[in-house]
Amino acid sequence: MPNGLISFWQHYGGASRPELTQALVNEYAEVEPELTISYELTPIGQWDKKLTTALAAGSGPDMFTAADLNFTLFNERQWLAPADPATFGVADTAALVDLFLPASLNGLVVEDKLYGVPMEYNVLHTYYRADQFVEVGLDPAKPPTTWTEMGEYGQALTVRDDSGRMTRAGFQWPYRPPMSNEWPFRQFHPLVYQLGGDILNEDNTECTLNTPEAERAAEVVLDFIVKYRCSELGYTIEDKNPEFWQERSSMDFEGPWGVGLGRATNPELFEGYPDSWWITNFPTYGEETVRNMSPLWRYAYMVTATSPNPQDAWGFIDFVSRQQIRWLTEVGDFPARKGWEDDPIVETLPWLAIQLQDYPNAVPVPQTAKYFEIEEQVGQALERITTQTSGIKESLEEATTRINEILAS
Repeated sequence: MPNGLISFWQHYGGASRPELTQALVNEYAEVEPELTISYELTPIGQWDKKLTTALAAGSGPDMFTAADLNFTLFNERQWLAPADPATFGVADTAALVDLFLPASLNGLVVEDKLYGVPMEYNVLHTYYRADQFVEVGLDPAKPPTTWTEMGEYGQALTVRDDSGRMTRAGFQWPYRPPMSNEWPFRQFHPLVYQLGGDILNEDNTECTLNTPEAERAAEVVLDFIVKYRCSELGYTIEDKNPEFWQERSSMDFEGPWGVGLGRATNPELFEGYPDSWWITNFPTYGEETVRNMSPLWRYAYMVTATSPNPQDAWGFIDFVSRQQIRWLTEVGDFPARKGWEDDPIVETLPWLAIQLQDYPNAVPVPQTAKYFEIEEQVGQALERITTQTSGIKESLEEATTRINEILAS
């Protein structure tokens, strides 16, 4: 029987997820009254640095949430405790894995041990303002499907005041600064991948940014500023996700969580679906596309190897992962744990069928222990390109050289 205190750290990127998490913490206190859970939130922009620093110092929490891009590093450093299948009521790891949807646990199982249970199972979709489409003469039933159309539609939807200052972005690309590298990297990766290229080669030993595919991808990013003028440096706010729901942009990329974020951020706009807002699939290059793709990533519950109460932590993780319908309806997260797919409530979520179409093409960012160092170099390259302080080819060559040095170190 649990008896003690466990600390739980989580990233914060909107109100709905921590609100449900706190409710579940309170409910679990009734299930296990001898256990106290100390729940602490950190804004997403500060999260990775805080968590990694704490784990490296041996002062991290008992349990936490982390993106899958962290997993290779955390596992390599032996910072994680594996789950005990018995805690989840099953006999072995094979049965434990079978509790979850196919592909949701890819990379989280090492040597027959599970090290993370996804709380978010995400791909990106295009959210767009149907009412603003009508306002500028666009048909909301025919949303953009290609990167060129994202620029063309974005150009038509952008609003500027008499001085030329942008007051509504048609489609705002996430630039740094003020953004961290996470979103620029996450959205640049599919631009390269869809053309048949990638950031790294297949075994993650060499950078492949000095290629025509990456150059073409960088041109697309720059076009949103220079050619279509639907994006603008400095317009993006640090916490990007609410921009669409704060009515700062007409089109944006969000995962399934965007639904819950809209309900919490702008309930009046949210209730206007589909006349006010709509959703469509992640864009491609159309006929140029070599490989269809939507970015995939997961945030998973993990337990620290130094925790004195790992079984208590995994017991709480088992409890929260069983609340599939609540995560889907209250937050918008796609539950990784099976059991919700045939629930009647699914029929009441009209955007769900569109979102599900992006999952078969979902691909994660390169999984490497050097991820954050590589992400920084890609971010610097994109910053040089978008500020036009360096040419596309030169910037990507410089990034390639630096990343290869990182990989070799």
